[in-house]
Amino acid sequence: MLLTSSSAIFLFFISLSTFPYTPKSTETITVQLKYSRQPVRTTEGQPLTLRCTAVYKKELCENIFMNWCFVVSENVQNRLTDPDRYLNQVNETIVDDGFRHRDASLTFTRLALRDSGIYQCKAICQPFGATAMGHLINVTVTDQKETDDI
Repeated sequence: MLLTSSSAIFLFFISLSTFPYTPKSTETITVQLKYSRQPVRTTEGQPLTLRCTAVYKKELCENIFMNWCFVVSENVQNRLTDPDRYLNQVNETIVDDGFRHRDASLTFTRLALRDSGIYQCKAICQPFGATAMGHLINVTVTDQKETDDI
């Protein structure tokens, strides 16, 4: 079932104050992950793009490594890197106050039924190694025949 309500945005904050870095008295290191919570329902053979944005300060987190994962189980997530099936794109923008927005998108060039499942955006703040995990998104890929019968 596809929800028709407006897309909700998820914010995920991670504090790195326990890592081997001593922030200034009023400073905290945070990474925010933002992306839609809306489940996706689409047809096999179609393209699909999932987008995620990490917001961070470069001087507090030197680099952000981002990727989308397919959730196999609670403790197992597969990074999606096969260039024959996915196009991974990263773009970064510097905004006011020293914040950066790093956008990571994953495009399925041609969806298959096996692409149905749970997906999650992940960001790793380097050099600290702190990981931010976003919420789960349910993607349902339907057979073309089911769509034709409706």
